[in-house]
Amino acid sequence: MRIPHQSFGTAMTDLHGMSTDQRAAVLRVLDHRPSPARIKQLFGPRLNVLVAAGILEDDVRRTQRGIQCLALDGHICLSLGEKTIDDFLHANGIPHEKEPGYPEGGYRGDFLVGEVLIECFGLAGNPEYDARTREKKRICELHGVTLISLFPSDLVNGAKLASKLKALPRPAPTGSSALAAT
Repeated sequence: MRIPHQSFGTAMTDLHGMSTDQRAAVLRVLDHRPSPARIKQLFGPRLNVLVAAGILEDDVRRTQRGIQCLALDGHICLSLGEKTIDDFLHANGIPHEKEPGYPEGGYRGDFLVGEVLIECFGLAGNPEYDARTREKKRICELHGVTLISLFPSDLVNGAKLASKLKALPRPAPTGSSALAAT
């Protein structure tokens, strides 16, 4: 089974290879399809739609760049490595932002915790990817941004990941407050 693209039904080639009866059936369904804006309002990002429809095996979507999936907190992750990090942050109560921008260059990071950028460099060894990695590190150094670089070997067990992320700002324990000290 092939997952149709978001604007399926708008191009003449979308119905190629179908019999007349199949085309008619698809057009009847498309005639009652809600608008893309309404779908986004109801479900959010496209991955949520595909998960809700039950058409993804193990609720993941394989793409050319990785495996798109949902983290436990609902964030869309573009790889299993990102999901591992996101789930770790969520499980440890560490507030985080997904896909923050770099100070320059139009790059996006994987996560932002406080003022710390976290990147999972999962394609190390690819010359183009390694050049982008060096550029991201240069930008962080130039702007005084703390960058935690993670690699697949850092994600193989929780203890190693925890060690790499130990410097992250942690939320105050629940139940403690400044009033308790007075």
